[in-house]
Amino acid sequence: MLSMRCKDSAGRFSSIANPNRITMTEEKLSRRGSSQSTLQQQYSVSVHAGWNLFLYLGLVAFFTISCLWLLLRPYQNSDLFLSSTMDRHITVSHSINSEIEIDHIVYNTVAVEQSVSPVGDDVIDEVEANVSPVLDEDTTHSATSPSFGDFTTQSDDDASLDIQTQNISAVNNMSMTVNENVAFSTENTLETIKTNEATTSSVFQCNLWEGEWIPDSASLLYTHESCKYINPLRNCLLNGRPDRDYLYWRWKPFDCELPRFNASFFLEMLQGKRLAFVGDSLARDHGESLVCALTQVAEADKHEWQLKWFFPSYNFTLAILWAPYLIQYSVDQNDIAALHLDIPDREWTYQLQEFDISVFSTGYWHFRKGIFYANNTLLGGSDHAEVNVTKFDFLTEFRMAMETVLRYIATEYRGVAFLRTVTTDHFEHGLWDAGGKCNRTHPYASHDANMPWIQGQMNRVQIEEFEKAMALVNQGSPNLFLLNTTQSSFLRPDGHPDIYRGEEVPDSAPHDCLHWCMPGPVDMWNQLLLYALQRLNTLRLIPL
Repeated sequence: MLSMRCKDSAGRFSSIANPNRITMTEEKLSRRGSSQSTLQQQYSVSVHAGWNLFLYLGLVAFFTISCLWLLLRPYQNSDLFLSSTMDRHITVSHSINSEIEIDHIVYNTVAVEQSVSPVGDDVIDEVEANVSPVLDEDTTHSATSPSFGDFTTQSDDDASLDIQTQNISAVNNMSMTVNENVAFSTENTLETIKTNEATTSSVFQCNLWEGEWIPDSASLLYTHESCKYINPLRNCLLNGRPDRDYLYWRWKPFDCELPRFNASFFLEMLQGKRLAFVGDSLARDHGESLVCALTQVAEADKHEWQLKWFFPSYNFTLAILWAPYLIQYSVDQNDIAALHLDIPDREWTYQLQEFDISVFSTGYWHFRKGIFYANNTLLGGSDHAEVNVTKFDFLTEFRMAMETVLRYIATEYRGVAFLRTVTTDHFEHGLWDAGGKCNRTHPYASHDANMPWIQGQMNRVQIEEFEKAMALVNQGSPNLFLLNTTQSSFLRPDGHPDIYRGEEVPDSAPHDCLHWCMPGPVDMWNQLLLYALQRLNTLRLIPL
């Protein structure tokens, strides 16, 4: 038997009886080393694969972000990304409630004894638009409003619970169902604009409200020099606006062509008729735009102090009636309005039957500080009214006001009525009183931006209340129709006076991004009116 000798750690020789055991041990060690090497290789492969996956995900993320940037590039500097258009209703109402005071800051020199406290350029409107120099008890706004002097300062009295109980009772008495949590998405707002098929598609054969502004080189209906009835605050070119591109666009509905306005045809069709525009300063803009177009083809005699024009060649009368809320109101010394949400404004109801056709509109005055009544019961106040009453939701107040107005028109008016919906302001780079301006020179494309939340919801409320009122129309031909100008006005951030409001306007005055230049986008509203009247006359729905 073979044996091997070797030294141990002490230097002594020892013999190994079985050398094969050494070989087996070496093989085990070799296999163990091989296994560890394999594990290291597997670990290296795993790490390598992990880095590859991380790099792949990074590339995918980079590609996705790049695509989003390319898709959203048209929105750069648009209202879509401005905080002023993404704020919720309360913040917006705080900033907008005084927008109509812009002109009041400039022209606060007109002092006239009247029943309401004028605000904004509506100072001029009220002076000229009152029906009689001295208002009687039936037409004086303040005569019908309960006193609310006790509510005009902050206090800690414990009347809140009683007021809340009265709120529930008053709203139930009006038989109104109101959703106070109106958190609809922009998608839903746009869907609402597509409604009212019966009034739009079947009668007008076209959805006039959805479309885009396209370039148009046709001559203007009137110019800043050819019409002497342009409000000086709206005469942008005369006031030094340098660009003119904003004048050469026309509204193109997606489904049809909207004919140009024909002043001669309009007067011939309405020969012997009387037309009224009822509302706030934007209603005045609409009416004066029509006057400017019509006086290019026929002479008109303006009333000495009313906003009323008579066209003797056609025996046609056009009037503008001042009713900024469309419902009964009064204003106290603290500039807080008391609104009776269940009573239409007598300023227009007592003379409405004198007119064959009426166009109603309201909107931004409802952002002002106010307290609200129904059935002579106090419901609450606006969020920013600084009075010790229960806060009352803005959209609820607006809905109740529109329901009252449209119900009265549908059931009491014998003529033909149009509801023109709310327009959109375009203050950018700040709020109206904090550097906000509107110096764009081109319209938005139809896909460029989303409508501000609050105007979208006001538009929704008007359409829904309009549809409810249609169900109340007396038997026979319908007498209530819609002019939805919300989307088309939203796409025209370039159409406002901005700083071009006359030499009398100080440099420190806020910009005007609410009203419209004349001539300008506001002239399109008369295209809609003429198209609607022509269709209704053709279908013999109204006798013209």
